Amino acid sequence: MTDRSGEGYSIEDVLAVANSRHGPGAHRGRAQAGWTEPHDHLDSPQRAVDFLSGRMPLPDRPPDALALASLRRVRDLVWGVWERADEADWDQVLEELLSGARYRLDSEGGLHPDQPGWPGVVAGLLPPLLELKRQSHRLKRCENPRCGWLYLDRSRNRSRRWCEMATCGNRAKAYRYKQRNS
Repeated sequence: MTDRSGEGYSIEDVLAVANSRHGPGAHRGRAQAGWTEPHDHLDSPQRAVDFLSGRMPLPDRPPDALALASLRRVRDLVWGVWERADEADWDQVLEELLSGARYRLDSEGGLHPDQPGWPGVVAGLLPPLLELKRQSHRLKRCENPRCGWLYLDRSRNRSRRWCEMATCGNRAKAYRYKQRNS
């Protein structure tokens, strides 16, 4: 794993952190044997790395306890946007996370975390988190009850129903077909 934690982060990265807690059917084509209950990938450093790697830039080392706690706070803020949580509580948690964050501007005006490692990851997730909040009218939850991932509906008429058509959407269509033909 190469340390890319100083790179920019996106709303998709914030959603990856938010979706680290999900239902048993949210494992994109790779069924997890024995997983019948919702579970949390931020419950240990290695599970966090296993879940987030390939989804977003990560440091070379697994997160420590403080970094895991901060990632869980970011996740809770995203779910707070979805659940329309108390604005004062949301702002307080965001302010606490921002208090330790430092940023730098690149030559094109891009904002990047100015911290190495996991503190840089958390700092890098905060600007796109604010953008996600601004676009909260497009934030949806997958209609597959065994999934529950959050996603940003970028469709013109905001009619998207599943996190991914190729997985949850296909599963729903196959289930309806089976129900009609049995």
